[in-house]
Amino acid sequence: MKCGFRKRKLIKFLDLGKTPLANSFLTKKNLKKKEKIFDLNLNFCRNCYLVQAPRQVKSKEIFNEKYVYFSSTSKYWTDHAKRYCKRIVKKINLKNNSSITEVASNDGYLLRNFDKNKFRILGIEPSKNTAEYCKKKYKIKVIKDFFNLNLIKKKNLYSKSDLLIANNVLAHNPNINNFVLSIKKTLSFDGVATIEFPHLYNLLKDLQFDTIYHEHFYYFSLRTLIKIFKKYNLKIWDVDEIDTHGGSLRIYVSHLENNRIIKQSVKSVLKKELNSKLFNLKTLKNFSKKIEIIKEITQNFINANLENNKKIAFYGAAAKGNTFLNYLNIKAPKISHIFDLSNEKVGKYLPGSKIEVFHPSKDELKKFDIIIILPWNLKKEITKQLSKLTSKKCEFFICIPKIIKTN
Repeated sequence: MKCGFRKRKLIKFLDLGKTPLANSFLTKKNLKKKEKIFDLNLNFCRNCYLVQAPRQVKSKEIFNEKYVYFSSTSKYWTDHAKRYCKRIVKKINLKNNSSITEVASNDGYLLRNFDKNKFRILGIEPSKNTAEYCKKKYKIKVIKDFFNLNLIKKKNLYSKSDLLIANNVLAHNPNINNFVLSIKKTLSFDGVATIEFPHLYNLLKDLQFDTIYHEHFYYFSLRTLIKIFKKYNLKIWDVDEIDTHGGSLRIYVSHLENNRIIKQSVKSVLKKELNSKLFNLKTLKNFSKKIEIIKEITQNFINANLENNKKIAFYGAAAKGNTFLNYLNIKAPKISHIFDLSNEKVGKYLPGSKIEVFHPSKDELKKFDIIIILPWNLKKEITKQLSKLTSKKCEFFICIPKIIKTN
């Protein structure tokens, strides 16, 4: 395997074993069928510092009509999108009739916040079920396809976007050179692309190994992205540190030749990365050792409580939860329930662990003594929700970066 950007040899530093795709939920009919499994590990390029997973899974195997992630399920995430939309219009001074494009527009959770009478709005989304929902619910035009050079040529999207939004999608495209060049081709001369992604700095610092799954081919630092965008005459001129997904960056990208000045925020984040020894192989290998400790401690915690006749369930059938459960080798019937609000997931079974997904109703939740919240980044929202539905004796925990009681 070679680097997805520079085609150089890679160094493996973390191995999570072979697992099914994190969003490949099972139905009762295919519960006994053999699941496809793929290598899940992290590798480091010493040339460009890009951290990356294997690219053996084709995008169409992940993002299709069976894709179960609907962004609007989380209030935290929809509130985040609403705040962004209000702010970005002023920040880059969007005018009447400005063109706004969102790559990976999902179910319309973000684009619905822009005034359709004021701006020209377009979504690009390969997952047909979420794209159809966006079109029907919000009457927003959506191209049901992958964002790449072929699509830009086919739909004549050259230089059309005054604002291009790409939240948590840059890591999802195995051909990163094609994706970044597609951004270059799509932006108008004064156009701005805003791109959000989990920051490698936080992944390593807070031991967020569960954010590693097959649809995330890359794990970015700002230092690496400056190199990648510079290759295509694009500059990162501003960056926000935001709290989504356990700590993300939002970068602001424009053509190199326009007059936007690179702000102090870019230098500050670069300094933070260098001071943390983010690009040192020893740092990466130490991360791997700490993950093994989390695995052992959590397994002991669950086993000890089960032996004491405590009834345990999980909450949040998110992709990160599936990485977590499969790495720890936790399966049904040892744990019988996981709760989730998504109607797309309820009644199905988790890939690998085969734990059944239930709607978080009082009748079901009151049966349990311990609920382990898997989407730790939403622990406040979920703890508040669960406290109204469970018995007073029920305890809530997260397990990353360590076991913490949340109620």
